This record gives sequence, C-alpha cells and structure tokens, in this order.
Amino acid sequence: MVMRLGELVETIGAGALELDVLAGALLEAMAETEPETIERWRSRGAAFFALRREARPRNR
Repeated sequence: MVMRLGELVETIGAGALELDVLAGALLEAMAETEPETIERWRSRGAAFFALRREARPRNR
C-alpha cells in the first residue's frame, strides 16, 4: 500500500515529470469541481492499484 506522496509519485511513474508540471497537475486536480471528472480519476486510480495487487506474487 502506498503511504506517502513521494512513494505514489514513483509508483505511478510521475517521478519523470518536472516538479513544476507535477505541482501544476496537482493544483488542477485540487481545483476540479466536476463530479464526473473526479469520479473518472478515482476510477482510474482504483483500477491502477487493483492491477498492482493482482500482479503481486502470492506466497504459497
């Protein structure tokens, strides 16, 4: 489970972004008010983490 913002940034590959770009994207996300857009982002994020959980090797 991702516990910190820096870990999240690295996990999704956003560490390659310039800091100004990443900050701008986060500011846009914070300013977003359209429920449909926010739900689309939430759904995409949930799917990303679900795929990561499925891809983890299981101890047998």
